[in-house]
Amino acid sequence: SLILSKGECGKRDFPQEEIKTKCVSAARLDPGDELSLSGLRERISPMESRRLCKLLKGALLTSLSALREAGIESPDAIIAGTSYGMLENSEKFLLQMCREGEKELSPTLFMQSTHNTMAGMIAIKTKCHGYNITYTHLSAERVLGLCRANAEMLIRQGKAKSVLIGYHNEVTPLLHDMILKLNGKELPVGVTSVSMVIEKEN
Repeated sequence: SLILSKGECGKRDFPQEEIKTKCVSAARLDPGDELSLSGLRERISPMESRRLCKLLKGALLTSLSALREAGIESPDAIIAGTSYGMLENSEKFLLQMCREGEKELSPTLFMQSTHNTMAGMIAIKTKCHGYNITYTHLSAERVLGLCRANAEMLIRQGKAKSVLIGYHNEVTPLLHDMILKLNGKELPVGVTSVSMVIEKEN
């Protein structure tokens, strides 16, 4: 997209209140904990659950759990992070393209292979119509740091009172084998999902 702006755009400082933020709740899912995904049945219908891959289930489970613990139904903003995104669906989509060509591709796999799918799904489920963004970085610590910094900025600017941030990622057997062959590093196969609710400190 093309953005046209005046020369002074971005140079003016906006007043920001000096405040501190805190994490009021958190939920985590690690590789190997996939049995915990059964807890999602309390929050979504079985039919809806069957249409979701493990990563989407994990992102929804930790997000809804963190929000419930914080006593919030709908956050003011959602900021998500990932390293590889919807890798399982991306692999399925690319394999289908190789085997069947471009004409018979599944639109569902395409829509659920983009990195911002998780933040969008969480927004739909929580009825959040506010700020929504996804960061991508190989380092989980780095991407969570970006999410936290963005949340603090929104709160300082008065644009949000409660912000849901999270890191949602998956390592497939194919990626595990590729990384192992390339540099000898062994990544844990499965879903990693961390969600936190950030608010202004009283």
